[in-house]
Amino acid sequence: MDDPSTVSIYLKEPKFSFLLDISSLVCSESMVVPKKYIEKVGEQGFADAPIGSGPYRFKKRTAGFSVDLEAMPHHWSVGVPRFANVSIIAVPEQNTRLTMIRSDQADVISIARRYVKDFEKDGYIVATKPAAFQMQILINNQWETDSPLHDKRVREAIAHAIDSKAILNGLLLGAGDLNRCWVTDIAYPARPTGLCDPDRFDPKLSRQLLAEAGHPNGIDITFRSYPTPGVPEKLEVDQAIAGYLQAVGIRAKVEVGEYGAYRSEWPTPQSLPKTIANNPTVSQIVIGSLVHLFFQKEGLLSTTRGVNPKADADINEMLTAPDIDSYKRRLMTAWADLLTDYNVVMLFTLDGKYAANPKKFPKPWALGTSTADIGLRSMVTP
Repeated sequence: MDDPSTVSIYLKEPKFSFLLDISSLVCSESMVVPKKYIEKVGEQGFADAPIGSGPYRFKKRTAGFSVDLEAMPHHWSVGVPRFANVSIIAVPEQNTRLTMIRSDQADVISIARRYVKDFEKDGYIVATKPAAFQMQILINNQWETDSPLHDKRVREAIAHAIDSKAILNGLLLGAGDLNRCWVTDIAYPARPTGLCDPDRFDPKLSRQLLAEAGHPNGIDITFRSYPTPGVPEKLEVDQAIAGYLQAVGIRAKVEVGEYGAYRSEWPTPQSLPKTIANNPTVSQIVIGSLVHLFFQKEGLLSTTRGVNPKADADINEMLTAPDIDSYKRRLMTAWADLLTDYNVVMLFTLDGKYAANPKKFPKPWALGTSTADIGLRSMVTP
């Protein structure tokens, strides 16, 4: 189609979720970008100084710390943006964020659940995004026959060793729901009875499973922990999980690091010996893309790499679903394969909590359905 305002995409086969897969709704961030500019500066040049089409334009970035944006004088979709400048700052330490918002150095922060009541009493606005995250244990090295994690019984032992209810209610003040499925996915209402019920906490069974798998004296593994935006309690949660695992003989050494560094290693199997990681994946409207990414043999960040052939086949079927009803059935079939084989250990959904300066935000803003941000667009539009 010879129309400068139209983009035409041709697929080799039907895929009803294609537009969702490439949208910000599922974090793919597929953008139409200026071809001539990228050809001139290259991919890295574009990453260093991007050009987009939103109401704000790139101003400056401090690597690993902040991104500064400035408003367009007038934007075609929103008119004059609400704020002249927006800065997004990475501040991993919770106490620092609390100090920043109290001293007007920050206007919005992600906040640990235990501080919510105090901040509300002090007049701050607290916005909640229900089921913003799905907490899960990703289990690497399942494909290596000499790894203890190759044995389904060891993976199941991990599931029964963790008291998810105690962690959710204690550390996270009940801001979520015990569940082994992504509750925001469109297939969730069609789930088979019992499929998404949480694993029961049974340390005795965990020890029994380890012994049956040939590890009566337990095993040693590395538990990789990394900060996650929106989950300030992440390290505390990981330490609690490690404590439960150690109590049954799964000696999980918590290794704290950066998500980007870990992610860069995942595609290389030999770099991940005997490794698990608690990954608070964002909840999504269509979760099939993440199922493929993490659990299908050919997935870029696959933690299974062919250890479950039935799941691989069913995930492929899901990816080619021609319509929504077929997608729902096929996803739940593939998900049942993965849960039955304990290729992943799901813990609970978790709400996102954000505190805001009432001078800038007199009431909670619409956090929307986008899983890639906390409703930034609704924050900045008039």
